[in-house]
Amino acid sequence: MIGDNATINPHVFLDFSGGLMIGKNVLISRNVTVFTHSHGYDPKSEARKMPLRIDDNVWVGANVIIGEAVSWIAAGSIIGTGSVVTRDITEKGIYAGVPASLKKSLPSATEVSKAGLSR
Repeated sequence: MIGDNATINPHVFLDFSGGLMIGKNVLISRNVTVFTHSHGYDPKSEARKMPLRIDDNVWVGANVIIGEAVSWIAAGSIIGTGSVVTRDITEKGIYAGVPASLKKSLPSATEVSKAGLSR
């Protein structure tokens, strides 16, 4: 399933074989690779489904790899260019690196509203 206003740029590989849900207003930049199945340590074994949910308003930078062990990317998160995501992203924030890690927490919509800030 792909949500409304989602943008998937050229040269993106999305593996739907394990189950993939992409939320609303998600931006997936060029050359991103997303895996949703695993063969474990035996490439000839039957593939095991590893579903992934990408919540609303996520921005995935160019050349990012999202591995099969990832099951959730939290709403409003940003994944920096060239990052390799190897585990769930459970908190809204900016993630980057190999493996990707939290570089900066981002305020929730409620916190932005309370502070009188715009998004």
